[in-house]
Amino acid sequence: MAPRNLVALAVIASGLAAGCAPGDFDDNDALRRDDRDESAGAHESGVIDAQIIYVNFEGAVVSDCADYCSDAPTNRSWAISGHFGVEEMKFAPYEDTDGRLEIVDRLTATFAPYNVAITTSRPAEGPYTMVIVSPTAGGHHGVAPLDCLNKNPSDIAFVYNLYSSSKWSSPAQIARSAAHELGHSFGLEHVLSHADIMQWASTGDAFTVSHYDKAHPSGHDCLDTETQDAPATLLSNLGPAPDSQE
Repeated sequence: MAPRNLVALAVIASGLAAGCAPGDFDDNDALRRDDRDESAGAHESGVIDAQIIYVNFEGAVVSDCADYCSDAPTNRSWAISGHFGVEEMKFAPYEDTDGRLEIVDRLTATFAPYNVAITTSRPAEGPYTMVIVSPTAGGHHGVAPLDCLNKNPSDIAFVYNLYSSSKWSSPAQIARSAAHELGHSFGLEHVLSHADIMQWASTGDAFTVSHYDKAHPSGHDCLDTETQDAPATLLSNLGPAPDSQE
């Protein structure tokens, strides 16, 4: 049985959207970590000085690890066996220079209200969350840990299989998918609104207030109600941008 703590992005095949049942991995999947021990990099408050987001376009070899671990500095994730079904996965680089710039610009705008720092260079040390953007093929398009309170600021999120169609290869969609997977790693679940980035097939362009999507569950372990207030959750788990506190 697949681990119940991953959440993935919706896949489109033969014109049909694949559903996401608990424990399955759909287009925007998230791994769940709320029932495991906190890692060495975990923080108690859910907010750190600045959440670093390393957008990895260069490729990486990521190894499997036990006990629902997810650790960007050491390139280890239990998604490798839990989602990809292997012990080690090599992700090819995303080499579109103009695409890289657009993706970073869009992610910067999306996360501007929150206390994050986005970089395309791997930090010398952790903690930092890494989102791997890669054309490497796979059964879906993205997967990430569902980290309800962002207790582990060194999660790894994956956006891949970029060239399966013109939709998924567009920099705008790649940025949307990356924001969706990062949203899971910061504690957000799938919602119904097509305007919301956390819609299960990642069709929205903003974090909004929307109803939980029971048809494409991420686990519903992070929510106390049927409604997800994504901006409020991100403010709680990441903190506001420094400029907004002045």
